[in-house]
Amino acid sequence: MENRVSLSVIVPIYNTEKYLDDCLSSIANQSVPFDEVILVNDGSTDGSRALCEKYCHGNRNFILLNQKNMGLSVARNNGFKAAKGDYVIYIDSDDYVQNCMAEIIKQELSSRSCDVLYYNASIKYETNTGESKTYFIRDAKYYGRDMTGVSYLLESFPENYIVSPCMAAFRKAFLSEQKIWFPQGIYFEDKYYCLKVALSARSVRCISNSFYIRRCREGAITTGKMTNKKCSSLIRGCLLMCEELRNSGLDPSFLMSFISSNLLYIFNMIGNIEPGADIRNEINELIDYYAEYWMQLYLSSDRSLGDSATLLLVLQELEKRSKKIKIESEKYINDLRDEIENGITGRLKEIPLGDADKLIGIYGIGSHTLWLLNCYRLYVGEILCDLYFIVTDRVPVTTCFQGRRLVSCDEITDRTDKIVISSLFYQKDMYRELTDRGIPEKTIQRLYGDKDICDLNSIWSVLNSGFKKEMQ
Repeated sequence: MENRVSLSVIVPIYNTEKYLDDCLSSIANQSVPFDEVILVNDGSTDGSRALCEKYCHGNRNFILLNQKNMGLSVARNNGFKAAKGDYVIYIDSDDYVQNCMAEIIKQELSSRSCDVLYYNASIKYETNTGESKTYFIRDAKYYGRDMTGVSYLLESFPENYIVSPCMAAFRKAFLSEQKIWFPQGIYFEDKYYCLKVALSARSVRCISNSFYIRRCREGAITTGKMTNKKCSSLIRGCLLMCEELRNSGLDPSFLMSFISSNLLYIFNMIGNIEPGADIRNEINELIDYYAEYWMQLYLSSDRSLGDSATLLLVLQELEKRSKKIKIESEKYINDLRDEIENGITGRLKEIPLGDADKLIGIYGIGSHTLWLLNCYRLYVGEILCDLYFIVTDRVPVTTCFQGRRLVSCDEITDRTDKIVISSLFYQKDMYRELTDRGIPEKTIQRLYGDKDICDLNSIWSVLNSGFKKEMQ
């Protein structure tokens, strides 16, 4: 006999009147109702509170909590404290959900309980945020499997590891037992929260349903302009995650990959701002923390290309400050530069751009393709193949790029020997576009593997001592 589970939805709200009706309407009009919907008004100054009151008046399962503006984490945490359901679900107030969400989640959890039930999301684009279409969709190999949180983390990172508390139903007792809360006072709190959940969960499961519709819009925290405050939050969050991982006992290759991914991302983001004195001090704190607790692991373990780039980045930062460390940093820096350049060269040699007898298509005409071409010329040699470029849809204005032919995916000739996907971030989208159009898998060559954490752009920037440098 199935056990009936109850679901509490928590919606933090701050000045999202423009989108709030879509959100609350989708929650209220479920095929099977949620047991409890907790609206946490975080001191909104627009019409959000009045709209919340309207929905609470018309829906007995809706509850409104009003608080002064204290931020997203506090709003979510306060909603969690008030929740009475067996499972909690977080929904952001500018997003919305499918009307079958509660019904299917209840069916799934009533038949097989778990600490965390992960599901997928689709994207509604209101602005070009650059997000991948498939970023919030996990690979089919995860669906229906019962795993521990750690097993899921190790297997899914980085390509299928999705950072979003809005794409899961969490068993409330599990979160309470493990004392898992959103950290207060920082942006990007989801990174720490999702890691803590994965490290602590005894049982997780993924399903294929895309219940959640994420709205990509201007002005959102994750899509808005990078600022000193946001960079500070990234640094504080990274330190919190590193502390969680220090005594985790996880595989060294995963630990290095996870830490490298976050460090390289932070320095990439810092390259988009003029860091103030406070940010500079926080950067130094992060680098010193890495040197004290993580550097020895990197020095004594087999490293990926991204790990070596991270180690080089840290050593270069320490050298700038004349920071004394226990190794000969100048020697290591030179050795690392050779190691990284050899790694880049080896990877690029796998692409037959130097074979005059080959017809090669490169998918994409953005910065990733330019980096590929420039790095190939720098590290391998002259491009001799019959080369052309590919975009997803027809471009009516121009038919060439870099002096070569430019075609759409539908115009790819079957004479093509290899189609190279140049982007790490968009490679899942690109791969799907090609295979959906009947391109044989053996013809498609990805520049990056499933476990790669950074692209040539980032690696080259580290080699040249700064993320603000541009390749000429």
